Amino acid sequence: MERKVLLAFRGIVDSLFKGKDVFVMGGYLLEKEHLMFLERVHRVYPHLTRDDTLIMLLVRMRFRNTEIARMLHVKPASFRLRRWRLKKKLGDSGMDLRCMIMKL
Repeated sequence: MERKVLLAFRGIVDSLFKGKDVFVMGGYLLEKEHLMFLERVHRVYPHLTRDDTLIMLLVRMRFRNTEIARMLHVKPASFRLRRWRLKKKLGDSGMDLRCMIMKL
């Protein structure tokens, strides 16, 4: 199971850095905490897409919305819509999306 999560994480990081050397540019991303978070996400929300998982990971890593929008090459307004859709997929518990992700 850990290998499957590691490969999924590697794919997410590769897509984030567009094939650049991940260990030079984003080696800090490969912390065990983030791998464990991805494993929990896949276990609790198996229906999420790769993009949804990437957004959750970046939010969990405390990137600001504007930074995430820039990384995804979308306008901030488009990213707000993506966040809203992700929150609906996770189930609207009345909490902010960031709080929901941080508690996971």
